Amino acid sequence: GYLGFGSSVNGGAYSDGQMVITTAGNVGIGTTTPNLPLHVYSATGDTLARFESGDPTARIVLTDSVGSAFIENNGTSLNFPSGNVGIGTTNPAVKFEVKDTTTGTTGMYFSNSNSSSGNANARIQIFTGDGSSKYGVLTVKNSSYGNPLVADAFTIGSVAHTGGVAFLSTVGPFKFLNSETSELVRITNTGNVGIGTTGPTAKLQINGVTGDATGIHFLATGWTAKTRIGPVGTDGGQLVLSTNVNSETSAIDDAILGTSKVLLGNKFISFSTGDTNTAPSEKVRINLAGNVGIGTVAPSELLDIQKGNDGGVLSLSRLDSNNLVASGDLLGSLVFKSNTGEATQSIFAKIDGNADGNTGLNDRPSRLSFWTIPDGSATLAERMRIDNNG
Repeated sequence: GYLGFGSSVNGGAYSDGQMVITTAGNVGIGTTTPNLPLHVYSATGDTLARFESGDPTARIVLTDSVGSAFIENNGTSLNFPSGNVGIGTTNPAVKFEVKDTTTGTTGMYFSNSNSSSGNANARIQIFTGDGSSKYGVLTVKNSSYGNPLVADAFTIGSVAHTGGVAFLSTVGPFKFLNSETSELVRITNTGNVGIGTTGPTAKLQINGVTGDATGIHFLATGWTAKTRIGPVGTDGGQLVLSTNVNSETSAIDDAILGTSKVLLGNKFISFSTGDTNTAPSEKVRINLAGNVGIGTVAPSELLDIQKGNDGGVLSLSRLDSNNLVASGDLLGSLVFKSNTGEATQSIFAKIDGNADGNTGLNDRPSRLSFWTIPDGSATLAERMRIDNNG
């Protein structure tokens, strides 16, 4: 049974069941079978209930054993005829708009405290389209700009988990900008990275600005730090820029099969060679004074060539395919030049090596001639000759 309240209009027929209270304590308005503590039903109209108060801050309080929730009146209707929901705004322009004009407050906070199952479900999913195709759109911007911009810091990541951050794009590139039209870095959908270019054609392409004195800096604090450029694998050449323990030397290392190197220091440049079975050894050095040493690490002249007892020191050759050298042909010259008040250098003396007769496989007659220029002239004259007979 239930307790019913009826009514009549202007002495008309009595109508019962306008409000009932069941034995379970449920209250029904517009229904005689309420199944909740308060059940309101209307067969017509779009308004079920109206709560009115003379206090402009009137609210509806929902309370349980833990706490309370409020639906608060701010002087406007809680009716949403457009379907747009606004928090902090009375005129939401989109489906969900959150706005706060108070400085230093948090705009939105999303949290999932269930650490055991939160890995898969604690996320924000934003879709466009009908929901069957995942066209994700996330925009962080200042409302005064037409394109997405970040005014301050924007952090994505976690300090507690190792999953990292994944950015997915199968067609378009990732762009980093410092204004709406100024692009700094681009990562294409093929994995090419462009700095200073919007069309990188290699894994890393860096284009500088005209007149910019700074190209690329690779800096590290430890002397063991290296910048390595080379192919994957062990059978190709590579370029390694590294520092040396004496803090004076960097290196272009492993130029060929990991066996050769060029050392670039603030006191010298040296070139070393070796093979797969022999450690690299220095062959040429240019010191701080500009002296070039071949076979010595301490050149004392502009060109200092040293060698042991197993061969020649300097070789001058004439390359003429497989043809025989005819008598009188020049085999090589040692020329001495200097300036005479002009921009170009002039010859002062020379030593020529010539064939001194018909030549063959085991027949190589030769001669040396010595040439100088007399005072008041600019023409070389032969002064001495050593022929094939000595």
